[in-house]
Amino acid sequence: MGNARERKRMYEKETGEIQNRIDAFDRALEQAPNLDTKMEYMQTINSLRELLIIKFEGLAIASDEIINELEEELK
Repeated sequence: MGNARERKRMYEKETGEIQNRIDAFDRALEQAPNLDTKMEYMQTINSLRELLIIKFEGLAIASDEIINELEEELK
């Protein structure tokens, strides 16, 4: 279970870091000087959102593994 817990903590940390980057690009998007820069920032935000989804899936899998291991211990 230790490995699943470590992965869960890692995914939680990574999702927080990715969300902070999304927020930073979102703020920068509001102040972008031209359309090309805005488009670049929007593409970056979309890529980060896709990465965030992958990390959430990993977090869900790690959480499920922890639950399954705890259920096994109770049997």
